[in-house]
Amino acid sequence: MSLFGEEARPRLPARWLPEGRWEWLLEVATLGVVLFWFFYLTVYWEALPERVPSGFDWSGAPRGSASKSSLWILPAVSFAVYVVMTVASRFPHRGNFPVQVTGSNAPRLYAMARWLLNVIKLQVIAPMGYIEWKMVQTARDNAAGLNQWVFVVLVAAVMGTAVYGTLSMRRME
Repeated sequence: MSLFGEEARPRLPARWLPEGRWEWLLEVATLGVVLFWFFYLTVYWEALPERVPSGFDWSGAPRGSASKSSLWILPAVSFAVYVVMTVASRFPHRGNFPVQVTGSNAPRLYAMARWLLNVIKLQVIAPMGYIEWKMVQTARDNAAGLNQWVFVVLVAAVMGTAVYGTLSMRRME
């Protein structure tokens, strides 16, 4: 028996390209956010001071400063998250499901799993872009820090998506 319990699961052909209009839209939006930050930093690089905020505390105030080259960390992490979650979404049969996967429900469950991963990918990467933007704006003295509700909204959005996905999959059983 496999650790993931997948030997009894139907395996559908791997689909490397997004399916349907919504999946393409999510993919393009997420990749657009990632690529935008590389472009944004390149364009504004010379206008940035040598020291920039290194992060924000829970109240949204800058918690320290670092070299401006540290601004490349979030876009790099965003790109890594994008790649890992995109590859993971191409192997939905490897995931955990709240219901038994059968030949009849596998196509719907796997499609829902892909959609959920793509939504969560955007929900994780977009706030990283917002945090990066706030770091740049704070460094340029155009902002005082980060809105403290960003973390609450991020957690609520990801948890809401996971709950919605779980309930939807249970109805597919």
